[in-house]
Amino acid sequence: MCQGRKKAVSFGQWASAVSHQQSAITDNFQSTLDRYRASAEQRMPNLIAHSSKLKAETPNDWTFQNFYRYLPDQYSIMSIQSIAVFCGSRDGNNELFKKHAAELGRLIAVLDLKLVYGGARKGIMGILADAVLANGGKVMGVIPKVLMEWEHQHEGLTELAIVPDMHTRKKMMYDMSDAAIIMPGGFGTLDEFFEMLTWNQLKIHDKKIYLLNSGGFYNHLYQHLKQTEKEGFLYEPLEERIILCENPVEVFNKI
Repeated sequence: MCQGRKKAVSFGQWASAVSHQQSAITDNFQSTLDRYRASAEQRMPNLIAHSSKLKAETPNDWTFQNFYRYLPDQYSIMSIQSIAVFCGSRDGNNELFKKHAAELGRLIAVLDLKLVYGGARKGIMGILADAVLANGGKVMGVIPKVLMEWEHQHEGLTELAIVPDMHTRKKMMYDMSDAAIIMPGGFGTLDEFFEMLTWNQLKIHDKKIYLLNSGGFYNHLYQHLKQTEKEGFLYEPLEERIILCENPVEVFNKI
């Protein structure tokens, strides 16, 4: 998952790292850390044996981010490496949209995932990317030439791909990610959501789609989709295609 040389770490070091970071971690996120820790205890039984050797080899500035950078590839906890986020190039009227964008960006960075998004520096797209970068994460932006002036591309990204059209943008974002999160947004966000959802239904891909229902933004849309299921127009239960989440922490609890 991570670049560069990695070393196994003891659970004592991991616990110290988590404790060191607790002031910046919400109570709900702590339960997520506990779940990953339990998973690690099952998948990495030999790490404890190396603890004495690692004392002299590992840095003193342990953080939760550093844990993943020193974790051997074969012991990766997360099953995904990159995640696409589709969202608006405006802030929206609800302050919760901006709050969730910043929180989501921080979690993506903390979990050492790569963000793939639309490449803009405006709106909640920009807030999301800035939060990932501010927490030491990696961000790939994908923006069509026609939108460079409209959305104002972000100049500080790890990578920025300028593509010829909207369809190429969507396809590249799908190809470069392992799962997708849909945040509040307008027509463009809905277009991206429904195309990915349709491709999922047609088995063109099997990537999970997480609908981040910040402040109930998608309540009406979700109910309409349930109506299409009730009327017999869907091939599987809606819950098999869309994972509804109320906040960013819930997204990662369900991945």
